[in-house]
Amino acid sequence: MSAVRIPQTVWTSLHEHLFSRPGEHFAFMLARWTYSMGRPVFMVQDAVLVPDERVEVDRSGWTLTPEGVVDVINAAVHSGSVLIEVHNHGGDEPRFSRTDLAMLPEFSSYTFDSLPERPYAATVWGDSTVYGEFFLPNGESGMLSSITVIGHRLRQLVSRDDSSPVPVTFDRQLPWFTLEGQRGLGRLRVAIVGLGGTGSQVAQNLTFLGARDFVVVAPCQPLLGTRPTRRRPSLGGPVDVAQACKQSGRVRAVRDCLVG
Repeated sequence: MSAVRIPQTVWTSLHEHLFSRPGEHFAFMLARWTYSMGRPVFMVQDAVLVPDERVEVDRSGWTLTPEGVVDVINAAVHSGSVLIEVHNHGGDEPRFSRTDLAMLPEFSSYTFDSLPERPYAATVWGDSTVYGEFFLPNGESGMLSSITVIGHRLRQLVSRDDSSPVPVTFDRQLPWFTLEGQRGLGRLRVAIVGLGGTGSQVAQNLTFLGARDFVVVAPCQPLLGTRPTRRRPSLGGPVDVAQACKQSGRVRAVRDCLVG
């Protein structure tokens, strides 16, 4: 699962830089990185806010000056970080423009030359959501699955190509959660450690609320010759852990279970 984790303080600084005045503005997040199932996970540490004088405007749109590019590359080299490009378009479903799509292959290639063996990502920010894509040195690329802000509360900001209508099942809670909040809940990945009396209830109730992406951590191997069992709320009795995961049609588990 490709993901970006942004501290609240960094997000606040970026949002003010992008949206406090009209026009398109640029910044770069500096992040540590790792990989999960072959996909990059970025942990943002800081941001470089690109001054407007480092941005050129022509008939095709906004682009960074060579000096602006050198500044952010040097910042990444000195901090040992990867770069995540940031710019704003506004709107409910931000997406890359034709100019963005034309520039991304060239800029990512330049980044790989300047920062060898490091992934790269680019994001475009809307009014309340963020769309992004990652690029790997081996030529692979893809859409960022999760972009969260971490602070006094957790916010899922990612905009993906899955904005289907929210089912009427959730109509009664929409006045509290809002449409944006309901979709954000459905895009969160939730880890549940143990599927016993507590874990099984947590899984069921989060599913009823609208959560759909779960990592279930429970022992799969027989322990001392016994078959691992956990309670399944709908049955009230013990069932096989893997079967419980597979039979729950409303829950998408990354893996049925992990060996503890």
